[in-house]
Amino acid sequence: MQQFYQLFVSGLLMGGVLAMLASGLALIFGVMRVINFAHGDFVVLGMYFAVLGHGWLPVNPLILGVGAFVVVGVVGAFVQRILVSRVTGSDEAKSHKGQIIMTLGVALVIQNLLLMTVGPNSRVLRLGVSRSSFEVGGVFINQARLLASITAVAMTAALFLFLAKTRTGRSLRAAADDPVAATYVGIDVTRAHMLAFGISTGMAATGGVLLVTFFAVNPFVSFDFVILLFVAVVLGGLGSITGAFFGGLIIGLVQSLSLLWIPLEIQTLSIFVVFLAVLLIRPQGLLGNSVRA
Repeated sequence: MQQFYQLFVSGLLMGGVLAMLASGLALIFGVMRVINFAHGDFVVLGMYFAVLGHGWLPVNPLILGVGAFVVVGVVGAFVQRILVSRVTGSDEAKSHKGQIIMTLGVALVIQNLLLMTVGPNSRVLRLGVSRSSFEVGGVFINQARLLASITAVAMTAALFLFLAKTRTGRSLRAAADDPVAATYVGIDVTRAHMLAFGISTGMAATGGVLLVTFFAVNPFVSFDFVILLFVAVVLGGLGSITGAFFGGLIIGLVQSLSLLWIPLEIQTLSIFVVFLAVLLIRPQGLLGNSVRA
C-alpha cells in the first residue's frame, strides 16, 4: 500500500501539469476546431526558455513562467495569424487535413531550429526545489513537482474564470459556438482565434517551464507530451476544457499507477488501454456533451 500511495501522489502531481497543458490544447479545438500537432513543441520552447533564461538571469522559475507565457504566446498568435489561419475555413474535412500538415510543419521547424541553435543534448533546470523533498505519512513529495502541479492547477482555474467571467472570455465562447452569429453582434472572430491560440501556446510554454525543473528537455522531447495530451483531450471530450482537465489528471494517475503491474518499458500501453475502454463505453468522451469551452 505504501508504494501505491507514493505512485498515486506522483501521478496526481504530474497529472496536474498534464491537465493544464490539455486544457490549453482543448481551448484551441473548442474555439477554432484546429488540430494542433505543434502543441508539444510549444511546451519544449517553454522548457528551453527556462533553461536558457535562468542561465542568463537567475530568477524565480515562476517569473520565467510569466515571461514564457508572454513571449511564446505572442509567437503562437503570430503563427496562427500568418500560417494556421490559412488552413481553417468552412470546408471542415479539407481544413483538418491542412491543419495536420501545417501544424506538423510548424513542429518540424521548431525542432530543427532548436537542434541548430542549442544542440541535441538533454538539459534540465537545476534548482534547489528540484532536489528537495519532504515526507507526509511515509510518502515523499518532491517540491518541484508540487510547485509545478499547484501552479498548473491555479492557471487552469484562472482560464476557467477568464472564459466564464470576463467579456473577452465570453466573446471567445461565442466565437466557438457560432462564428457567423458572433460576427453579427460585433465580435472580431479573427482576433478571437489569435487570442485563443496565443493563450493556448502561452500556457504550453508555462507548463514547459514547470516541467523542466524535474524533466530533461531536448529538441525532440515534444513527442513524449503531444500523444498524452491528445489522448487526454479526446478522453475528456473534444472541445471540453473541463473534460480535458480531468483527462489530464486521469492520464497522470494511470501512467504512474500502472508501474504497480507492468514494466516501465510498456508503461504507455496502460494509458491506451484505459483510453479505449472509456471510448467503448462513452464514445464522446467523459464530458463530451457538457461544454465546448
